[in-house]
Amino acid sequence: MNKKKSPNKSQIIHQWLIAQIETHEIRIGDQLPTEKMIMEQFQVNRTTVRTALAKLEKAGMIVRRSGKGTFLITDSPPQFVRNFNRLELVDSDAVSGTTTYRTIEKKWVVPPKNVQLLLDSKGEEHLTFSRVVAVDDQPTLMEQTYLSEKLSDIFTDLDTNQPYYPLIEKYGGEKLAYVKINFTATKPNPEQQKLLQVDEHHPCIRLRSQLYNTKHEILEYVEALYRGDKYLFSLESLCYLPPHL
Repeated sequence: MNKKKSPNKSQIIHQWLIAQIETHEIRIGDQLPTEKMIMEQFQVNRTTVRTALAKLEKAGMIVRRSGKGTFLITDSPPQFVRNFNRLELVDSDAVSGTTTYRTIEKKWVVPPKNVQLLLDSKGEEHLTFSRVVAVDDQPTLMEQTYLSEKLSDIFTDLDTNQPYYPLIEKYGGEKLAYVKINFTATKPNPEQQKLLQVDEHHPCIRLRSQLYNTKHEILEYVEALYRGDKYLFSLESLCYLPPHL
């Protein structure tokens, strides 16, 4: 009979952090204990602590800010995380049919705390817009976009009823480099059901993404909901790394 392996030190720290989050000892927007504090509490080295924190970062639960610390941006840990080394940075294109973009709302707001952390915001207002993307007049996805401080000023008077990545390069002078994406299966809420023209049991894919330039500066944060019957996500990996469970 195989004996269950005891968790190693980094796993113990990871489990402790998850417990702190689940019991609301650490809340969204809170700064996590420093690496030094965790090292002293568990009598481990810095590498062990960073291994534990890396699991939370890969799960999209925390964000690290140089010189400021590590902050919690979501308190819903996924059960499994599959990471891909490479994602093509392209706009969504219809295999067939005509794609249209309809902006529902566009305004300046102070983003939620977790979005402020991702945008490295100091609590100032940013431009946000929500829109529905349709193919042949049939809604396929809806998205909420929060722009960086620089892009907010540029996009105030620009038309967002079109693919806007080319506009970022043309008017913002930015060179797009890479995007970080997390996605999970979910069900639409009543407002999303209405906009996507689906019922409450319709399978959907929730996607959260951050777009970066070649200087590793974040340009936008997006939360999107894709109809599961309308999209195929095509991913390419440079190599296969066995999951460490």
